[in-house]
Amino acid sequence: EIISKLFEHAGLKTSVDRVGRITDRLVGQMGDIEDCRVFKITGVRKLIEDKDSNKGITRGHATNIIYDKDAAGVSSFIRHRDLAIEEWKRGGLSPADVFDYLLKKGVFRPGLVFICPSCGLEFWRAIKSLAESTECEYCGHIFPTGPVLNDRGDWRFRLSGLFGRDDHQAGAIPVVLSLLQILRLHRHGNSFVYSTALKIRGTGIDCEVDLIALHSDLEFKPIVIIGECKTNYEIDRTDA
Repeated sequence: EIISKLFEHAGLKTSVDRVGRITDRLVGQMGDIEDCRVFKITGVRKLIEDKDSNKGITRGHATNIIYDKDAAGVSSFIRHRDLAIEEWKRGGLSPADVFDYLLKKGVFRPGLVFICPSCGLEFWRAIKSLAESTECEYCGHIFPTGPVLNDRGDWRFRLSGLFGRDDHQAGAIPVVLSLLQILRLHRHGNSFVYSTALKIRGTGIDCEVDLIALHSDLEFKPIVIIGECKTNYEIDRTDA
């Protein structure tokens, strides 16, 4: 409401975009903006984008992606070992710690991959949906679950909720990381207001803004930040 009134003062009307609602929901799922620090890790962003994460990925494969070692054997994870995503652990952060955190936050959910005895196709089932009988999601064949399980330990983990969307969470992660950086600058102040993905309309103006933040400088003068955020592309003059 504060941001809306501010733009009204300039003769502009604002409304919350669908993308803004997705971003707010993503922050809510993690807890708050500070709980989104895990997305600073390059390997975590790559894991969320990896095609296997939507089909069902093993824990070992997931932690390897988080470790993010290049062809020369250099890992991008090393620079994040001191990142505090929850209670600090002696010895620094590990890829396994990071994956456990993603599980706690519901970014991934565990399950098993079955091979249908009728059509021969693989499909994934979440733990909560396992029952005495399993139905193939492709051909509808129902078969007993018990004999297939045996002593299996090959759990597969799959993205859930907003993270399972095929639209890259509508670009929410770079917006959240930008807000996290703005919050760092704000530590000295006593107010911090933000909104994500607003449509702004007025005379000669019809655009969308990824984020707007209000905070104050060291002299408590108000600052308005209007931001454009991208995941993999550069911001060009048209965006500006």
